[in-house]
Amino acid sequence: MCVLRSWIPAVALLLSGTVFVPGSVHGQQTAAGASGRSAQQVPDDPAMQVQRLVQDLGDEAFAVRQRASADLLRLEETAWPLLNQARTTATGEVAVRLQQLQQRLTARWFQQRVQRLQAEADAAVIAAEWPDWPRFLVLTGGSDAEPQQAMLLRGLFLQIVQSESELFAARVFDPPALPGLLEVRSQRFAESCDGREDRPFSTGSGLALMLLASDASVRLVRATSAHISRALEDPRFNKLVEDGVHARSVRGVASGWLLRPGISADRPLLFAMQHQLPAGRELAVRILNGNLRGPQLYYACMCLAVLESRQDLSLLESKFASESLIWPVRGAVLGERPSGFQVQLGDAALAAALVLRGGQPPDVGIPAERSNIMLFRMETLGSVSAEERVERLRKYRVKYPE
Repeated sequence: MCVLRSWIPAVALLLSGTVFVPGSVHGQQTAAGASGRSAQQVPDDPAMQVQRLVQDLGDEAFAVRQRASADLLRLEETAWPLLNQARTTATGEVAVRLQQLQQRLTARWFQQRVQRLQAEADAAVIAAEWPDWPRFLVLTGGSDAEPQQAMLLRGLFLQIVQSESELFAARVFDPPALPGLLEVRSQRFAESCDGREDRPFSTGSGLALMLLASDASVRLVRATSAHISRALEDPRFNKLVEDGVHARSVRGVASGWLLRPGISADRPLLFAMQHQLPAGRELAVRILNGNLRGPQLYYACMCLAVLESRQDLSLLESKFASESLIWPVRGAVLGERPSGFQVQLGDAALAAALVLRGGQPPDVGIPAERSNIMLFRMETLGSVSAEERVERLRKYRVKYPE
């Protein structure tokens, strides 16, 4: 812990003008450039030090460029803002060399952070270096954990970080690059979610993607969210949620992903129903209160019924008159359903409300067919006429007058 604490005040040293280039600390001088510049002491101002070294990356003399590279590679993490600032104005070969040096520096600095994480036990100190640690503690219920549980959570977080070190390095040192990296890594991860028991499944990668992408401030591009949600369908991941060593923590991180704003809610709602996750209730309420259409409205109603969320009975009843279309969706085959047959939000809400009140859809004339996770098959809840819906609602009011 003392190593990390000594690193944090380094920012103050940087601002005070303390020299941090190793050569200057020992009284060494920079080599003269090919242009005939006389040898001179490296300035004490940190910004000027970095500026001079970056300029030397473009020097005509190979020895000067090599010396500048070596000195830059010895910089500590406190120099990162100055390097970023220098990179914004660098051009040509200087920009290329500086980018390569930054990659090597961040790799070293990241490993130093990992080493400190392995040794550090103070949650507040860890949070200073890992922006996702506080949210991880909230999701896993570890904010007030006992010492032994806190140690286990730190070990799991370390495993998550090491499973996707490139993503977490970008998170810390290059946030603008994170969305693109998430897209690439999530696609590869989705390809591994094939349910094959004879193939390895990276729990750490799945949790890393969910943890990082569940932060609403992180922009998700293209199919990133769909790729991450593929894990929710993989039986190996589902087994971890049920009876894995870290089942509670996995459930917590997965719940954080379910509640990520803007992602398709179908798979998350199904997952919440399957594992009885309280986050499903919050997601379902959000969906029903939104201006949405399609099957996710049906999943939201069924989720409240499966989770026995009687506190939301009034919300379901407020949707009885809604004509928002749930089924058929584009491309759906009506099969034996008559022309004009539709499932509306009001139909699904009525079926869910009946369950919460201890009844069943047939009680009011809905010929619903049972489904394992979803309670009832979506396409069996609808009707072809408004009159039939009015009659079903009348029977409901008679049976439950309050």
